[in-house]
Amino acid sequence: AQVWAVGDQLQHDVFGEGRVTHLFGSGEKISIAVKFSGMGPKILDPRLAPIRRSD
Repeated sequence: AQVWAVGDQLQHDVFGEGRVTHLFGSGEKISIAVKFSGMGPKILDPRLAPIRRSD
C-alpha cells in the first residue's frame, strides 16, 4: 500500500497535478485532502482514487 504524507505531490487521472494538504484517519481507513491547481481541495480515499505519486 502507498504511504502518503503532507506535502506529497501526486497525479490524479481526472484532476491532474495536486499536493497532499491533510491526512485523516489511520491505517486502512485513511483519507487524504489534496489541493489541485485550478480547483478547491478534494478529500480522496487513496485506495480507490486513480492517483499516483509524482516526484
